[in-house]
Amino acid sequence: MRLKIKTVWLCVLGFMFVGVEGCANDPSPQKINPLSEQVEVNWTWKRTVENSANFVYGTVKNKTDQKLKQVELEFRTQNKNGTTIQTHLFQIDNLEANSQKPFRQDYPAHSTQEDSGFVTVKKIIPMD
Repeated sequence: MRLKIKTVWLCVLGFMFVGVEGCANDPSPQKINPLSEQVEVNWTWKRTVENSANFVYGTVKNKTDQKLKQVELEFRTQNKNGTTIQTHLFQIDNLEANSQKPFRQDYPAHSTQEDSGFVTVKKIIPMD
């Protein structure tokens, strides 16, 4: 019983810090994104009660001393087999130096069961 409680707590902590994949039984190694040195993303995602749409939300933190004109993020969902179901690109504009900004993006729901999701920093455009 103690082992199950520990496993649940580790899963909860993994979910809080890593996202949905933090609770996976067989975690696959993630590629290190060099852009994460400059920008940190904390996020989660949910589906509406009517199952008509999903939304991803959280904060983007600029870890540099330079204002950023734009940060491009990619939200990707997968099924249990690891097959990508969809990708959704969106931008966060005008991120002040050493600050964070909230975001929320809606995207269409799919009939396919989405098992895990990932948010990746795709591009950073510094202010001129």
